[in-house]
Amino acid sequence: MTLTPLELDIMKAVWRKPPVTVRNVYAAVQPSRSLAYTTVMTVMDRLYHKGFLTRTLKSRTHYYEPSI
Repeated sequence: MTLTPLELDIMKAVWRKPPVTVRNVYAAVQPSRSLAYTTVMTVMDRLYHKGFLTRTLKSRTHYYEPSI
């Protein structure tokens, strides 16, 4: 399974400093891409369901880590 360019950018942000929140990744990709927060959240959820990310719920916040 290959990653889209956006998915790859998001994975690079996750690989830099895991565990991360959607807000962390949004801040990391925002300078190079004009994206909505919800777009980043949706892509991260898809990466989780595809098995590229794991997530843990702490105090109503999901923390993501790379599974690969």
